[in-house]
Parts: sequence; structure tokens; C-alpha cells
Amino acid sequence: MKAKTIFDEYLKDLELSAINEETAKNVGLYSMQTQDLVCKFGFSLPVETTGLIFPYGNGFFRVKFFPAVKTNDGSMKYGQPKGSKSHLYILPAVQEILGDPSIKLGFTEGEKKCLKALQEGLHYIGLGGLWSWIQDGKPIKDLDMINLFGRPVDFTPDSDVWSKPDLLQAVYALCYELELRGAEVTIICLPNMNGTDKTGLDDFLLKYSVEDFQKCERITLSHKGFKKVKKWHQKWLSKKDKAESDEKEKKEQNYTAVHEKLVDLAINKDGLICFLILDNNELFQDTKLPRPDGQDHLFPPPREALKWNLPRLEKVPEYFKTDNDRRLYDDLVTYLKQISELPSDDYYHLLACWSFHSYIFEKAGYSPYLWFYAIPERGKSRTGHGLMNIAYRGLTVESLRDPYIIRVAQNLKSAMFFDVMDLWKKAERTGTEDILLQRFEQGAVVPRVLHPDLGPHKDTVYFDIYGPTVIATNEKVSEILATRAIQIIMPESNRQFEDDVKPEDALPLRERLVAWRARHMN
Repeated sequence: MKAKTIFDEYLKDLELSAINEETAKNVGLYSMQTQDLVCKFGFSLPVETTGLIFPYGNGFFRVKFFPAVKTNDGSMKYGQPKGSKSHLYILPAVQEILGDPSIKLGFTEGEKKCLKALQEGLHYIGLGGLWSWIQDGKPIKDLDMINLFGRPVDFTPDSDVWSKPDLLQAVYALCYELELRGAEVTIICLPNMNGTDKTGLDDFLLKYSVEDFQKCERITLSHKGFKKVKKWHQKWLSKKDKAESDEKEKKEQNYTAVHEKLVDLAINKDGLICFLILDNNELFQDTKLPRPDGQDHLFPPPREALKWNLPRLEKVPEYFKTDNDRRLYDDLVTYLKQISELPSDDYYHLLACWSFHSYIFEKAGYSPYLWFYAIPERGKSRTGHGLMNIAYRGLTVESLRDPYIIRVAQNLKSAMFFDVMDLWKKAERTGTEDILLQRFEQGAVVPRVLHPDLGPHKDTVYFDIYGPTVIATNEKVSEILATRAIQIIMPESNRQFEDDVKPEDALPLRERLVAWRARHMN
């Protein structure tokens, strides 16, 4: 294998920054001819172009072209492989101390400056460009490798940034990000030397000592020179946050669990989640649905977002054609009698009817709550869990987290079992009373102020929270809530219920209920 070498013209270029050949080779620098560069980069280059490769130690590299490559916008001195992402230039000696926040780090633009700093005993990290620390609107993951909490950090930009507002913005944004991560940031102001337009860290260290470098003016982000930049940065952050929010919303909108023709979500033999669709009284399955606006498609939510036992795709069509409503009803009553002791047989029929209701609740104007009320150890939780195993997308909620409940209600249309001690006190404490009081009525919504910065009439979002609900308590609830519930006082039982209530045991009943929903949706 041919040994990697550094061409003479690049050794001379490194010498201009007083970077010796030993340092260059120790960090893996080498040169490339045109043909090799074309293969590496994936785009064409002039025949006479050669390159000095700066390996980053993670498979990524940047190259300095010789001569600079002409482009429509001027010339390109440095480049990186087509389609590659940005990375930090972290030399092996610097890599070793990333986890120790007691050791000062420096940041600067350019690989050569880091090499010169290394020769002088300074630990510097290089940026390919002043904005190379951010990608797709987010800080690159390389920053996460550095323990910045309480760490002294010097940022040394080229001297021309102070007269170029666009460059100063990049400096401020990076230093602000470093401070957010806990760094104690100081910005070093290099002087222009010998009347030049720009002095870099390597230029300064070529002429002066490290001791002289430490005497350079140092400022922080609170310096009055950043007054205008600070205002720009606040607007930039606001736009950035909005862009991230819009992107997140766009991604979320690509998923759906609600559609006018959707019977339910189901899982096929390969573990793929599919839409089970009713069209002209026939069942179909698909992995995507057209968006209402005709733009792109909607897809089933990821499996980790669906916390109930999904019906098997191959079973529902079979039950759709062969099952009998009366037989299903009787089997539900039998299943419920095996779970717990209720005050009388009529209550098992009530729960069976409620289970059917949960599959077509959107056809009803109201969905009265089932309220299991008793002292501990009477089977309240067991009965609620058993119901959720057969109810439409049944979920058990054990803490009153407002955003979660709203999302489940609006995006999944799930039946919910609130198995929470001191339910009403916790609802008052968490501000979720409106959800519990209004979830029983079709068309009921709850308001949440999510965008106060948008001002009146634009700051509030209204959420649909209607859906089948079961609650279990050993304490009284709000009188208003009680008027919207069917109270079931759990009796003491002489029977033994030793078998656990398992979702998988009730799966065939759930699949039959999904088929029943398909038969009665229209």
C-alpha cells in the first residue's frame, strides 16, 4: 500500500503558520491528487487541483484545495465530501481532555490554527466555518461530547469579525450556546497586525508568544459592543424556535390514528401497523392514507406510541364476516363475570353495553362515566383494567398529566381508565378538572394558552377531549362529576379471583369488537 505523503507545496503552506512536518504527520495530514479527490468528494474538480486532507478521526475529513477552486460565487479554499454533515475538528490530544471541565478549552475557525495552538501547548477545537457548529437548525452532536459545565472556554475569532456584522452574529450565537451548556466563555480580541485586514490565531502565534497571547483583550457577551447583535440574536432564537416547532408539528401531522373511514389500527403478521379501512361495506388494509388536502400521505403512528394491544390484521376480517352480535354480547358478559364481583348481574350487562358504546361513542351525544367506588381491595382497579383490555383503544391513566391526557383524547380517541388515588384533589392541583368534567359530552373542548407571544385571539388552542371514561376512587369526587357518572359501589365478594387480568387473554374479544365496529360504523 502506497504511503501517505504531504506534497511540498502544502509543507510550505504549513510552514507559513510555523506548523512543522512532525506535527502535521502526527495528526494524520496527507495530500491527494485530483483523481483521488474526485472519488472522495463525489463532484468534479479541475485537473490541476490537489488537496491537503485534514482527517477528523471519525471518518469525516475536510480538504484544503491547491489552487483554490473557482465557483460561481468566487473561489473555494476548503471543502468536504458531498452530502456530509459538519463536525468539530478535535485533535487526539484535545479528545483526551474533553471530559475534564477543569482544563481550559479554546474554539477557533480553521484546522491550521488548532495545529499551531497544539504546538504552543494550547487545547483548541476547530470549526470548519463560524456556523459549522449548527446543522439543520440544531447544534451538532459533537458538542455533546464536551463537558462544558463550569469549564473556562476561550473563543478566538479572526480579527475581522469586529467590522463584519454577519460574522459577529455567528460568534455571538456560538458563545451563547456554549454558555447555555455551562461554559464560562471569554472572547479574545486579536489585533490587526502590520496593517493586514485579518489576523488569525496562527498568525498571532507566529509572531508573538503564548504569554503575549494571554495579554490580548478579553471580553464577554455582556460587552456593550454586542448590544446590536444581542437584539438580532433574540429575534434569531425566536425564528429558530418557531421553525423547530413548525417542523415538529409537520412531523406529527404525518401520523394519524383518526380518519372517517378508519375502523382501527391493526398489526399484521410481520409486525407492521396498518390502517383497517371500511369502504362500501368491505374491509381493506393499507399502510398509508391520503391527506385531506391531497398533499402527501398520512401514516400509522409508531408502535411505541400505541400502548394498547393491537388487533391482529388477519383476525378482524374473519370476525367481520362470521361473528354474531348476540354471541359476542354473551361472551363479553361471561368475560366480565370472571373479573370481579359487581352488585348484581345487571351491572355485567351494563359494562358489556358500555364496551360496545366505546367502539361507536362518536355516534352518541354523551358518554356517561363509569365510576367504581369502594374501600380498598374491592376489585376497582381489576375491573377497570379488564374493561380497558376490551374497550376501544383502552388505556389506563395513573397520573393526571394534562398534555398526555389531551393528546390521547384528541389524537387517539382512546377510552381511558383513571386509576388515581384522591382523583379530584389531584385534578384540582394539576389543573385538569375541566378535562374530567367535560370529557362526557360530544363537542366539548378545553382551552390552553400555548402561544402567549402571538397576542389576543391567537394565543389559545382548543382541544377536543370527548371520549369513553372509567374512574375508580375510594374518595368522593366533585358533585358535578358525580352527576355525569354511573356510580358502581363495589361489594365485598366471597369469590376468589386468582387469575391475573391480562391484555392478551382479552385480545380475541377486542378483535371481535373491532369487527363489530366495522359492521355498525355506518
